[in-house]
Amino acid sequence: MEAHHNLGAEPMEAPMAAPRGCIASEGAPLSTSDGGGGAGGGAGGFQDQLDSCKTKIKQWESEFERRHGRQPVHDDVRASEG
Repeated sequence: MEAHHNLGAEPMEAPMAAPRGCIASEGAPLSTSDGGGGAGGGAGGFQDQLDSCKTKIKQWESEFERRHGRQPVHDDVRASEG
């Protein structure tokens, strides 16, 4: 017998776009243990990029919660990736 997994989560009708540009492949190092030790780290600074991504994500989460009356879950983020 075949198992079907349905958690009851249906895709949103009109997904909001999740923040873009906050992934490691876009110039961010794969590890933060580079020995630099300081906040900011250098020209452009990894910490600045990280802070910017965190801000974008928090704004997206807040907007999602305002529109849908609940906090987004993993499936909501995946649905919004388009």
